Amino acid sequence: TYSSQHIDDDSAKQALTNYAYKNYKHDITEELEPKQLKFEPGYHEKFWQNNCVAIGMSAGFIEPLEASALAMIELSANMLSEELPVNRQHMEIVAKRFNNRFVYRWQRVIDFVKLHYVLSKRNEPFWRDNRDPATIPDCLSDLLSMWQHRSPQDFDFDSINEVFPAASYLYVLYGMGFHPRQ
Repeated sequence: TYSSQHIDDDSAKQALTNYAYKNYKHDITEELEPKQLKFEPGYHEKFWQNNCVAIGMSAGFIEPLEASALAMIELSANMLSEELPVNRQHMEIVAKRFNNRFVYRWQRVIDFVKLHYVLSKRNEPFWRDNRDPATIPDCLSDLLSMWQHRSPQDFDFDSINEVFPAASYLYVLYGMGFHPRQ
């Protein structure tokens, strides 16, 4: 995976070839046929429209490993199955609730993924650009400010079904050397 704003296609292919040549016992570079897949990260702001509900990659795509998407699929399916409306009037109510909850959840996924970039000590342009304070969502910026003085807590998050609860943030923060000031 690479950012086309930071490296061109040919250089990315060469970097992959060099990596493969260096890290495999035999020369697989002859067999290497990279496939380029382009994507725009983001999510829909309206997941439920009339009688259609976007779940999984049809709802959004934030990062290539997409571990968070698996949790979003499960949360979406659970909410849909538990709140399936019995009539048209209820459909509009449930759709509004669903849309509000999943906009919140996708924003928290972005915060959690962004946290990894913000805490990184890497100095390549991609990593520096992603540490730029102007690119940090307000919610994450506020939390990081509070976490300078205390550890993340469950009360920092609004939902009982967070994709990434306080413990997940603790693992990343402490694992990357971020600790509250005494």
